[in-house]
Amino acid sequence: MLIAARINISMIMMNFFKGLIRGKSYIAITALIFITLSSTGNAQADSAEILKLKANFVNIFMKYIQNKSANTICVAGNSELYNTLKSSAKSSVVALGGTDASNCSLVFVGKDAAGAATIIKSADSKGTVTISDKGSFLNQGGLVELYEKEGKIKFGLNMKKAAAVKVKFDSKLVELADKTI
Repeated sequence: MLIAARINISMIMMNFFKGLIRGKSYIAITALIFITLSSTGNAQADSAEILKLKANFVNIFMKYIQNKSANTICVAGNSELYNTLKSSAKSSVVALGGTDASNCSLVFVGKDAAGAATIIKSADSKGTVTISDKGSFLNQGGLVELYEKEGKIKFGLNMKKAAAVKVKFDSKLVELADKTI
């Protein structure tokens, strides 16, 4: 049953979006809770599914950033997530070769990305959202952190930093965050 649930993650994510767009937040919240409650199990065996979950979260954040008109997701490091996003995102997805995030609407900073602090600084200067699965990313100045907690993928938001760099998240997204600082 868990395998069938994981296969339908993309369909559940689409229902999440439709629920938010139609104002049916209870459907959207139920869908996201289901996704975050899905066990990730063995990280080695499920790496493709975890990548899909992370890509879906990135797509959610891209849709619910209130102050962006551009539509470009940049990925620093994590070539597997880059490839997954390339095949699933409706936005333009580019690999960030250096640390200049000025042309990005959202930057995913992979665990293996070099120059994370410089990328964050560049993104901050343009009000670009930074998201990562690096530990303590919120404390390092990032805006969104994806992490595993009790076998589930969760996310946290750095609301103080978002206000400082003039990034606004949709209120429904803020309600769904596992932690905010």
